[in-house]
Amino acid sequence: MKPLTSGPVLTSDFAIQYDINSLGHRDEPFNIYKSSKQPVALFLGDSQTFGEGVPIGNRFSDLVRNAFPNSLIQNSGVPGYGLHQMVQYYEHYGQALNPCVVFLCLIEEDIRRAWRANVLNDTTPIQVTTAHSRPIDRLYHGYYARRFGTKLHNALTASWLYSFASVKIRIAVVSKSIADRDAKLWAQASDRVSIDNDTLANVSREWIEHIHNIALSNNTLLIVINITTDHIQYLAKLCDDLDIPYCDVAAQLNQRADIRYALDPHYNALGHAIIGDAIISFLHNYSWPTMPCIMQ
Repeated sequence: MKPLTSGPVLTSDFAIQYDINSLGHRDEPFNIYKSSKQPVALFLGDSQTFGEGVPIGNRFSDLVRNAFPNSLIQNSGVPGYGLHQMVQYYEHYGQALNPCVVFLCLIEEDIRRAWRANVLNDTTPIQVTTAHSRPIDRLYHGYYARRFGTKLHNALTASWLYSFASVKIRIAVVSKSIADRDAKLWAQASDRVSIDNDTLANVSREWIEHIHNIALSNNTLLIVINITTDHIQYLAKLCDDLDIPYCDVAAQLNQRADIRYALDPHYNALGHAIIGDAIISFLHNYSWPTMPCIMQ
């Protein structure tokens, strides 16, 4: 995913147009909020928070924004980010928003990425370089979108030689190649190095304690949200130890089986709706001494 990029993303599960800002996410640049007196909330996360394939307006952060219309809510999810990069994003960029609440939206893979970064001694967040006018090239989506467009164009321009059925066959063949590519891609992505829970617990403690301290110094409320279908016990314990509000959405997500795309493991619009409703319910039932500013 390249900053300052606009273009189509085509997979076997969805087709969508992305407009990526200078920091790698889909919302308007955050500096528009600097002069605002409205309370600001910041969502940190990876591609699940970014909302792969989900139109703006249907992501869970958008649903929270709709529930609290007097607040400004920034979705800063960046595909591929690990926990370490979310923390560094807040430290380097997010503090400029002066948010009164930060939602740290995690899946366990984010913690694994932070562990791998520690091993490789690479904890650098995405840096802005130059703008790109070509379609997005993440996971070869841009390549396949261009390839699909070329094949379709050639088929249609030569359609006087072929029947309508021939054109449909060409489209079906290309669609099948995309589906096969996606199935292979996500199967390979599921092959991960085994990391024990104690190691993951230590990594999560290191980074969450760090962002918690930064938030406290800014008088900012940190809320950790587990947006996976698994209960991450060590994460719940850590938040309890540090007195950090913890929202676990696993139970709500496990009530439905159709929350993801057919091949792509990201949440679809239904998955985002469930997460959004769970976060809104969590906020309405909030029992910590300091009420989140977006509810005031």
